Amino acid sequence: SSHTKLLPTDYNIYDTNLTYPDIKTIENDCKRTRTKERFNQTSFETTLRDALIYYCITNEVDYKQGMNEIMSPFLLLRVTLPELTLARIINLFSCFLDNFLTNYYYERELFAFKSSVNLLTLLLKYHDPKLFSLFEESNISPEMYATNWLLTTNANKHSLYIVYKFWEMLIEEDDKLFIHFFVIAFLQIHRLEFIEHDVSTLPLLFSKIQIKTLSKLEAVFA
Repeated sequence: SSHTKLLPTDYNIYDTNLTYPDIKTIENDCKRTRTKERFNQTSFETTLRDALIYYCITNEVDYKQGMNEIMSPFLLLRVTLPELTLARIINLFSCFLDNFLTNYYYERELFAFKSSVNLLTLLLKYHDPKLFSLFEESNISPEMYATNWLLTTNANKHSLYIVYKFWEMLIEEDDKLFIHFFVIAFLQIHRLEFIEHDVSTLPLLFSKIQIKTLSKLEAVFA
């Protein structure tokens, strides 16, 4: 079911009391979000914090780390679209979360996340038995290579350009399961690196591998 509560585009979120118990966690996350791509350091942090707090209060959901990485690209649309109101940005964030990531952020027990991890395990076993065996034998769990993809579409590891292009693909596909197949394709594109790499350093390799060009993104998508 949909969790999204859309705002009138001219709504002023500051008409709401933005007192939030876990504000320190949000502020700390905002400080390290998209540090190289901001329009104005202080303004960006404050606006990101307030938008996240407003979303959590009005949707009665606890803030979870990762929300900042999803909200920030929408907020940074203002660089090229300064007319975007904060209410509309929150609406975009809400719809995206609701359509592609909602279960991860709305549940307390991580059942949806565990189900996604199980699905990824089965998909890898089916599509690439050799890579599956390598990971199994090396005690590489899906959480090591997939958590960031599942919770944030790996947004913080990629440039805004790639994030926007990837999100366009996600929206066009309009399939909650698509991200799982994308992760498998991403692993397969890099399978030789994984197979030839020292298994003890694979977790580090997972965190370093990025999609830097549109052509590579399209290659994974294909």
